[in-house]
Parts: sequence; structure tokens; C-alpha cells
Amino acid sequence: MADKFRYKTLEFLYNPKSFRCRRERRLVRLFQPGKGSRIQDLGGLPAVISGEGELFGKTAPQDYQTLLKVFREGGCGVLKLPGLPAMQAYFASLGLLRKAGPDVFRYDFEFWEETEEGME
Repeated sequence: MADKFRYKTLEFLYNPKSFRCRRERRLVRLFQPGKGSRIQDLGGLPAVISGEGELFGKTAPQDYQTLLKVFREGGCGVLKLPGLPAMQAYFASLGLLRKAGPDVFRYDFEFWEETEEGME
């Protein structure tokens, strides 16, 4: 069975066409007169997962409304994308790129990872 795109209780019939998991570190450049500059590493930032996909078929409009409902619920939930370990994340954005055809909806999304330091 293939690895499926899931968030909270929603499982997608089709995985996103593409997604990206971006991790960054917070770095600060410090300048000391007479000594030059040095870099201070303040640590890693939570991952940002973004991508896009398509919903198609006669149920595409209802499938998009279901996705929109989950987005509007807010809060943190378990996110699972193919090839990545499950993580706690917030559904940060959802866009409808265009209605590509009568039964095709293209969407884009972004999730922000919740780290243990931010969880209560």
C-alpha cells in the first residue's frame, strides 16, 4: 500500500503532485571592530512543508470543500507526507490555483511544523 498524504483525519485519494520540506537555521552575523565578523548559530527553525496537487473527478468540488473545512478548523494535527516521518503541524495556507477543467481543481498548501519546544 502506497504512502498517502494525510492530515488529522483527512486522507487524500491522490498524493500531491509535488511538495517541498524546507528547514532553516537562524544565523546572526556579528561584527566586532578590529576583530572582523563571526557567525552565531541560534538554532534550527521548524520545517515549512509546501506543495501543490490536483483534485479531479466528479467529487473534486466536494473534495476541495472538505480540504477547506479541515484548513478552517485550525489547530495542530498529525501531518504525513510520502517519504517523510509523521510530524505535528499547523495547516498554514491553502490556495485554489485555478479551476483547470470542469472536474479538476488545482490547489497549493503550506504546513508549519510544530516543535516540542512550542508544544504545551
